[in-house]
Amino acid sequence: GASKRKKRPPCAAHRACHIPSFRVGAFNFMIMNSQDLISFAKLGELDCVNEIIAAGANLEHRDEKDQYGSTALIAGAEHGHLAVVQRLVNVKAQVNTKDTKDGGTAIYWAACKGHFSVVKWLAMEGKASVDIGNNNGSTPLFISAQTGHIDVVKFLVNQAKAHVDAALKTGATPLVIASEKGILETVRWLVTEGRANVSTTLKSGHTALTIAASFGQLDVVKYLIGVNASIMAETPDGNAIETALKYHKTKVAKWLAGENIKAANKALNRDMGFLHMLHPSIGEAMTYEIPEDKFPKKNHAETKTDAQTQ
Repeated sequence: GASKRKKRPPCAAHRACHIPSFRVGAFNFMIMNSQDLISFAKLGELDCVNEIIAAGANLEHRDEKDQYGSTALIAGAEHGHLAVVQRLVNVKAQVNTKDTKDGGTAIYWAACKGHFSVVKWLAMEGKASVDIGNNNGSTPLFISAQTGHIDVVKFLVNQAKAHVDAALKTGATPLVIASEKGILETVRWLVTEGRANVSTTLKSGHTALTIAASFGQLDVVKYLIGVNASIMAETPDGNAIETALKYHKTKVAKWLAGENIKAANKALNRDMGFLHMLHPSIGEAMTYEIPEDKFPKKNHAETKTDAQTQ
């Protein structure tokens, strides 16, 4: 009789991935549906993804097994599976679709997890929008600044041209959230290379400096003062020194107070020098210093809130 050929299963990984199957005669048939497409996208199983796509799966099906309602593309991007992402986009999966819980897109979740190659491909080849925010207004740049993925931050600003000061509904920008989290490398890059606005004010009246002060991020506070953030700018919690004291960040408050005294003494001596130049008859210009024990101290006892809810 005719020789029998062995047939490869439709998906070589089906046993490991627990796809249900049934037998008819000599053949095994797998029951694959749109939910399976999401499951295999998460696992990065490209062969299985291809088989299910060929079987006519709904590319926009929402995940029934978790609360986020992700599509296969979102799932593949979040888990960093570039080949799966490329395949899904090439067969016309909607690149800017949002999950149903937080409203994050595929590129948003890839940025959140720091999957640089996926973020880059989606932005440059997949034509994903880099400025679509989630339900709170958080963009891929904001979330990558928040999670400390500096390579993603640099790419989004330099190559993908993401809006560096795109803000949450609260007014918090990528610089503000990086300041809150104490991610100095990101803060420094956003200011020096990204040209982020150091003086941006949240709807609450706070700034990157006062947010950093309230969370005790001394290195960030020092850097922001070095790029001319204002210590004395008023917020609902007072200036930066008062804000640090309110949230019991005494180390930050003490350093800020010292810097403020130095600035005051510098300004005083400068003014006295001008006065001497204008009126030599008053005598030689003198050096004045404000003693530290004359600086006002405040004691507060409130509870801090996260910058994203300011």
